[in-house]
Amino acid sequence: MEGALLISIRLMHKNSSVEAISRGMREQPTGSHEAGKPRFTPKGKRLNGFYTETHWFYRLEGRDDSNVDLAVEAANLWLEERGDFVKEFVCSGGTVDYYITLGAGRFCAFELPLNLINKCAELGVSLGVEVFLEEEA
Repeated sequence: MEGALLISIRLMHKNSSVEAISRGMREQPTGSHEAGKPRFTPKGKRLNGFYTETHWFYRLEGRDDSNVDLAVEAANLWLEERGDFVKEFVCSGGTVDYYITLGAGRFCAFELPLNLINKCAELGVSLGVEVFLEEEA
């Protein structure tokens, strides 16, 4: 997985449906959970309780490199195209996150320029990063 980079967009809201988010985002989700529905494991085993909010996930197309700032910039542009919906979504109590998965060797470092962080803040987006370190042979 070394060098692989995936970026997903996650929207969460207590009072919105998967259908409404899909319509506003003009995409079908890669994965979703509906508020008020029973909880299940990824393998389909029923869990106690119900989802307290709707989760909507969309994986942006993979990149050939591991340049995190370019991937975030591309995600910002994609999200800006849905700007009115995203602004209303966040103002009504929803959250928007980028979930970045990065495959790396023993060392991983990256820097996000301030203008890129400011753009994420302007869009109301939080950043989450998960790094998978390759095992030594």
